[in-house]
Amino acid sequence: MSRFLLVSLLALALVSTAGSRDRAAVKAEAKAGGAYVHVVLFTMKKDTAASTIDEVIGDCHKMLGKIAAVRSVQAGRRAEKGTPKVAKTNYDVGLLVRVDDFEGLQKYLDDPLHVAFVKKHEKHFDMDRLQVFDFVDSK
Repeated sequence: MSRFLLVSLLALALVSTAGSRDRAAVKAEAKAGGAYVHVVLFTMKKDTAASTIDEVIGDCHKMLGKIAAVRSVQAGRRAEKGTPKVAKTNYDVGLLVRVDDFEGLQKYLDDPLHVAFVKKHEKHFDMDRLQVFDFVDSK
């Protein structure tokens, strides 16, 4: 009976170790590939009210932050003070979204919450001045 107990404990230890290796492998793979960073700079149309800009920023957090593929969202108005001589000031709202990989970016873009966000707010965006940057964070 004690031999059976010993074999059972060893089997349990191997299974739990294999599970943690799988999680560790997934984390290592994500880290090796880096995280996808999606940056959007919105310039609002000239007649856009300040309250509308606040609503856009709020919806970045409320709507886009709920998307399953999204790891983090940062959004806000352009900083009044920035890097001297080089900081761009020709936009109103900045959005930074982190996802795990390209597949996560595609899921984010196709998600009904993202589609609803765009549909709700695109009438306020100067689409000719919209800037989108995607890059891989290579830690």
